[in-house]
Amino acid sequence: METKNKSLSVEEALYQLSRGIDQLNERLLKFIKKDISAISLLDNADLKQMLHCIDSTPYRQRKRNIIPKIRIGRKIYCPRSFIEQLIKASQL
Repeated sequence: METKNKSLSVEEALYQLSRGIDQLNERLLKFIKKDISAISLLDNADLKQMLHCIDSTPYRQRKRNIIPKIRIGRKIYCPRSFIEQLIKASQL
């Protein structure tokens, strides 16, 4: 069996590594989106409507880790089930 010796320049090696990382990133995002699509998510507007609050309230609650956050791209979401449980608990 012959072994092919290819000497890559540093730039070529970095380029191939970068492409490999990009491909892995794309596959990971597809996998995550499949799993997350099964979860009902709320964006900031939905949160404000459900909680009857002002714009900054969801931000402050996420910052204090009171409300969980899921980031997809540049948008931040919260699981609907968590907010529904929060509302139910506050009505007791």
